[in-house]
Amino acid sequence: IRFLFGKRARGDDDESPIEPEQKSASTGGSMTAAAETVPPPPPINDLSWKVVAQMYACGTLASAILGIVHYFDAAEPLRGAWVIFAPFCPSLLYALWRHRQQRAVKCKES
Repeated sequence: IRFLFGKRARGDDDESPIEPEQKSASTGGSMTAAAETVPPPPPINDLSWKVVAQMYACGTLASAILGIVHYFDAAEPLRGAWVIFAPFCPSLLYALWRHRQQRAVKCKES
């Protein structure tokens, strides 16, 4: 707790391990010095729609399981919980469509 409310948390002590550029940026100073020292991350050239589709499939499966639990009234606290995961189904269809397009482009390139 002392760290959260002590001098080090405010950044106004002389023994702070924070660099001067970072200290000015964290206290509301200019961000240009801190931004120049850290290179930007490299751009992502290719998003794997297969991985995205797999994640959406997990969400769709969770929605289906919770829908079955809701239908059979197996667990009262889980009633209606399937609605939380329902948007994964159309997202899965879109991700599968994009994965097919991505796979077709890779086949044409090779």
